[in-house]
Amino acid sequence: MIKMLSFLLILMSLPAMGQPSLPEVRKMYRAAESNRKAAERMLEQLESVGAEEPVLLAYRASGTMMMAKHVFSPFSKMSYFNKGKKMLQEAVDLAPDNVEIRFLRFAIQESTPGFLGYKDRMAEDKAFLLREVPKLKEGELKGLILPFLKNSEYLSEAEKERL
Repeated sequence: MIKMLSFLLILMSLPAMGQPSLPEVRKMYRAAESNRKAAERMLEQLESVGAEEPVLLAYRASGTMMMAKHVFSPFSKMSYFNKGKKMLQEAVDLAPDNVEIRFLRFAIQESTPGFLGYKDRMAEDKAFLLREVPKLKEGELKGLILPFLKNSEYLSEAEKERL
């Protein structure tokens, strides 16, 4: 009986079958920006992700917001944008010191048209990223963030050099 309970506890602690790994999600994220099918696949893969996985929730939110680029109807665009915005804020609230989540919010804000009024946290996120990205040890994550920041129009040349 004890062996059975131990086995069940181990099974319950494993990630859900079919849920992509973080490296896979990062690849999907890169593709989703310019490809509707990739964005749809990303959302399908992350459909069941919730508050228990704040980083994956942030990617789900980013993918949802990216879908606004890939649909024609203004109503659909706003629906995807607002749904993703709410999810992304939930992810930030769950893990406010997570560099990857704050990067995703910064990246979405940078690419969002100004008339949507979603650039209000850019200065905060930029300061956070400038402080925390140089401390990152994970090469893959740094490889995702650094090129983006070095090409960002919201960073000065001096800020880019510090990275």
